[in-house]
Amino acid sequence: MLPPPAAAAAALLLLLALSAGANDIASDAAALQAFIAPFGSATVSWNTSQPTCSWTGVVCSGGRVVEVHLPGVGLRGNVPVGALGGLDKLAVLSLRYNALSGPLPSDLAKCAELRVINLQSNHFSGELPPEILALPALTQLNLAENRFSGRIPASIAKNGRLQLLYLDGNLLTGELPNVNMPLLTSFNVSFNNLTGGIPSGLSGMPATSFLGMSLCGKPLAACRTPISIPPSQAPALSPEGAGVDLPRWARSVVREEWTSEVFDTELLRHPGAEDEMVEMLRLAMDCTVTVPDQRPAMPEIVVRIEQLGGAGSARTARSVSMDDADDRPLRPAGSIRES
Repeated sequence: MLPPPAAAAAALLLLLALSAGANDIASDAAALQAFIAPFGSATVSWNTSQPTCSWTGVVCSGGRVVEVHLPGVGLRGNVPVGALGGLDKLAVLSLRYNALSGPLPSDLAKCAELRVINLQSNHFSGELPPEILALPALTQLNLAENRFSGRIPASIAKNGRLQLLYLDGNLLTGELPNVNMPLLTSFNVSFNNLTGGIPSGLSGMPATSFLGMSLCGKPLAACRTPISIPPSQAPALSPEGAGVDLPRWARSVVREEWTSEVFDTELLRHPGAEDEMVEMLRLAMDCTVTVPDQRPAMPEIVVRIEQLGGAGSARTARSVSMDDADDRPLRPAGSIRES
């Protein structure tokens, strides 16, 4: 990470460029420098003595920066507010497979020409910003495998252009909004904490779009009236009275997001082990719900276990195909797309 004076200098450069009132390649360069400054040159080294359009991961058209591709380059920490918003011609932003955290920068909503946002597999958190979801040109949004929480806002359908929406692998709660997205062809909200029925506007999506949650309705099993069990019939102790009702206790732990209390601390030391154990625990909880009809069918169980082991993973296959079709690896220096 750059020392504070270097980061401050980059921010000052951006401020001066924007205050000059000229939106050109110079202001784009200043915005990029302000963006990368907090992360340091150890991740991405942009030589300011070289043309901006030759910088690694930067694509230009018509003399302006229109795409930024920095997948898996080790960016770690919060994205600085006030940097990316200066790229007023930005159409594609890919920062997937990094370790970026914190909320999405609000100034990203200023990029009115953004068509593709791919921030998959980071550590972003907070609620989904309605103003970013409603960007007028947005057609593809991939926020999968982050830590976003809260509800999915109805503004997700505001621009009417979304063709691809991946929100799987987050901490989203509540019910799916009943929205109409006529152009949507690729959709996934699996492995969140969503509940309730699947709205009619999303009922045409495959069942694999809704895995790992207590959802019902087409294309999943039909919604049924839940069976209420009086407290006297659901004791905390096992029927024999000799121990704790383990499924009930574990379900309460998961609900309160204290999942680490369920797992052996030695196992948690292995990289990535907690995520896999959480998913396996969720599967176990789904298989022990009170109403048998709400338990997952065996084909779904097999798919979910295969996903944990990486064998034939539908989610992995989806991610790779999306990246190949809509995102590209880092370009060598000197790569410029002309209009």
